[in-house]
Amino acid sequence: MRVWVWVRRLGAVVVACVLAQALVAALPAAAAHTGEQSGTRAHTGALGSCAAVSLVGPGGGFDVTYAVNELGNLTQGPAGVYTYPVSGDGVARPHAPVQAGAVTLAWNPDGTLASRTQAGATDTYSWDLFDRLTTVDRAGTRIASMWYWPGGQRALLQEGTIVTLTLDSWAERTATSGGLTERRWYTIAGTVAAVQQRTPTGGVSWNIVLGDIRGSAAVTIARGTSTITSQWWTPYGERRGTRNDPIGTRGYLNQPEDSASGLTYLNHRYHDPRLGIFLSVDP
Repeated sequence: MRVWVWVRRLGAVVVACVLAQALVAALPAAAAHTGEQSGTRAHTGALGSCAAVSLVGPGGGFDVTYAVNELGNLTQGPAGVYTYPVSGDGVARPHAPVQAGAVTLAWNPDGTLASRTQAGATDTYSWDLFDRLTTVDRAGTRIASMWYWPGGQRALLQEGTIVTLTLDSWAERTATSGGLTERRWYTIAGTVAAVQQRTPTGGVSWNIVLGDIRGSAAVTIARGTSTITSQWWTPYGERRGTRNDPIGTRGYLNQPEDSASGLTYLNHRYHDPRLGIFLSVDP
């Protein structure tokens, strides 16, 4: 009820404009499909602005061509051209790309990603016995460590001196050298509707969240000032523009986006939005 009152205070015209922008941001302006309904192109022009409200945020147009082979492998996508092992009897991991544009990939026998190399820089991934990602090293330096609850959900993420504790799907606490920041998510019918944030100095802020058709936090509206911030993603979850949302770590699909590794944590698996691939097999 409180969230709905906040939305009403914004005015019907403003809300309608924000919802329209959220839908436009979520969908490409046009798309082509193969007979198997696999997308072959996603593109959009530069987004327009609503006269009724000033939208803050990056975006712009994009135009990406996709191709899928007879095995369902992405052969043309966000990273460029994808190369796979030659399929046939006895071939290991025929669905795991070994090259994605300028990125070289190496895989472990169990189907987890071992390393990712681009422009001479290599990210190395370590996994536990349950195929859960535990560390990411870049050029020999640890950039991320992960720990998990007994049920399998991620409990802690450490990126350098920044440590984030996740409490199920409703709260997280991030500790930095500057103190502790806490965020709580409030849902309506399973969809995030608002976020409360408490800063190290004790300040409290609220933001209304308007998700797109994927559940991503496409638009946030600050309580009190009605400042509107918009976010955009490509079809595979890569941000279009610099992240500028005020609600913390979550983004595409309303899931954590890890800043150090560039990965999106989708509960039991990690996803690389720059390549459009998962880092492990379906559990």
